[in-house]
Amino acid sequence: MLILATDAGGYYAYVGGWIIKFDYDHRELFREHIGYFVDTIVETQPGVYIGIAEAVYYFSFTSQGELIWPGDAQYTQNYVPETQVCAQGRDAYFLWKQKTLYYSFFDYNASPLLLQGFTRSSSSSDDQFLPPVTASISLKLSPNPFRDQASLQVSCKQAVYGEISIYNIRGQKLKTLHKGDLQQGSSIIVWDGKDARGEEAASGIYFISFKSAGQKVITKKLMKLN
Repeated sequence: MLILATDAGGYYAYVGGWIIKFDYDHRELFREHIGYFVDTIVETQPGVYIGIAEAVYYFSFTSQGELIWPGDAQYTQNYVPETQVCAQGRDAYFLWKQKTLYYSFFDYNASPLLLQGFTRSSSSSDDQFLPPVTASISLKLSPNPFRDQASLQVSCKQAVYGEISIYNIRGQKLKTLHKGDLQQGSSIIVWDGKDARGEEAASGIYFISFKSAGQKVITKKLMKLN
């Protein structure tokens, strides 16, 4: 467990691919799946945080658990970057030395020093007041719990590109069920209860996660029985 930040209501931790908020009695308040390694976040305004994942992606979440991956979430093609993060006003600023694989020699001091600022939105500061596109997307699971297979009904009010994956309780990805376009209307995606290697998953709790750049991540809990 890596403690990232605290506020009056509790503390935020990175645990096995998840951002989890606990109260000060260590009871879980919410969890959102990140997947990438996270080592730092900053509070840019009360209850709004921006952080770095796996050194090359940035994300934002609120004290209520709303997670956003901006459309330009990959901020640089770094090689062994050393990134510093600070908050200024409603923005987060990342300072790093760019390292690329195209250098003919590894001269740390000669690497360009770069500064970039980000808000919660993917373009202008006005965008942060727009509702996330995922407000028009819904996921329904049936049956839940299940034994042999579970059906996921994805309903979209508009076409969207996204990834739907299965994670275990430790935040490890078992299988990607869909990656690509989802058309307007309803689609059915089936999980046969097996991982990416075709092996039967153990009974227990799993999470189906829908991700799309610039949108809130949707996570649904699913119970598998054997």
